[in-house]
Amino acid sequence: MSNVIVVFTSFPDSDCAKSVGIAMVEEKLAACAQIGASIESFYEWNGEFCRTPEISVTFKISPQKIVAAKKRFMELHPYECPEWVELSAEASQKYAEWVNKV
Repeated sequence: MSNVIVVFTSFPDSDCAKSVGIAMVEEKLAACAQIGASIESFYEWNGEFCRTPEISVTFKISPQKIVAAKKRFMELHPYECPEWVELSAEASQKYAEWVNKV
């Protein structure tokens, strides 16, 4: 199997991003959590224009664990409506084996 699930998300600050990233990896729901740089998000929420600093995070998850990973992520994330953008990706055989072994 050479498929992995890549999840893109964001958090309000690096401490929160690290906390959730570590939990997801330690609980073996994600093989990897990559915490990126600070970003600035522009969006409309409850009828108001918002401009918010956030931290981007990318998770690599086995397709077999995606349901449990999403459930736990939603429990841990502080936002009322957290970003969860999930893509199926073709990966190198060795990398996919590692992600799917976790």
